[in-house]
Amino acid sequence: MKQEKVREDKAVCIHLTFNQKKIELNCGRRTYRWLCRSVMVLFLILGIVFFNMQQTKGLTALAMQKQDVQQTKQLVAQYESQMALLEKQNQLLTEFKEKQVQQLEAKLKTVVDTAANTLKKPSLKNLVATTSVAAVYRGTDDIDKQIQSLQSQMDKVKNTITKYADALNAFPDKWPVYGDITSTFGWRHWSSGWSDFHTGLDIANSCGTPVYAAAKGVVVFAGREGDYGLNIIISHGNGYTTRYAHLSYIDVKEGQTVLKGDYIGNVGETGFATGCHLHFEVRLNGTLIDPYKVLD
Repeated sequence: MKQEKVREDKAVCIHLTFNQKKIELNCGRRTYRWLCRSVMVLFLILGIVFFNMQQTKGLTALAMQKQDVQQTKQLVAQYESQMALLEKQNQLLTEFKEKQVQQLEAKLKTVVDTAANTLKKPSLKNLVATTSVAAVYRGTDDIDKQIQSLQSQMDKVKNTITKYADALNAFPDKWPVYGDITSTFGWRHWSSGWSDFHTGLDIANSCGTPVYAAAKGVVVFAGREGDYGLNIIISHGNGYTTRYAHLSYIDVKEGQTVLKGDYIGNVGETGFATGCHLHFEVRLNGTLIDPYKVLD
């Protein structure tokens, strides 16, 4: 019996090719099983290391972008304050110009009426009045120049605010739906002893509850896909994509542009789902990111 076991232990032959050279390795079954397990463990470790590296890289990029978003919000607030001040100055100048014109017109009318009555030439009244009105408006040329300068500044500030607002609208920090968080991002350990990696955030709510876009973007997928069921993927044009899964209804089409807060569908339980909830995913340059770290 021992001899048979020895024969079985030496029954495995591995053929390898390296640089067009064939290599033949003879090993026992136990050694072969140990080698296979070692390779599997090695690949598992490499996979975990690679995933952690990707996560670290993604979180670093996310932290920098969130800092940029915060700075952008501060800049928008400053420009909005500046805009409000410019609008107030423009209003005051316009009101001042109107008062000045009214006062000058009243004075000139008095002068013209007095001159016409004294000279007893009514035709002179019309001639002087026409000339005087032009003189009144020439007298407000400086005010007009100030108003034009203010309006030019206002246009520049408006363009800057629009540019920053577009950047903020494309950052997916709006909650697509509110409800109880039933599963977070990361590894999940079940009572059965099974573990799996959850790629997003599960937000429970009643089936049919409206779901909204987390940010401005273009719908790149809208339909049914495996365990996700009915789901939507939106590309936000800045490296971010968001997925909304297990929907009961989709209200957008592929290629459609949506704004932050636009209605896109309803909560459901399609695909592999144990109840009514929204599975929400966020990716940055293809790397999965914890939605909690993005949402406001």
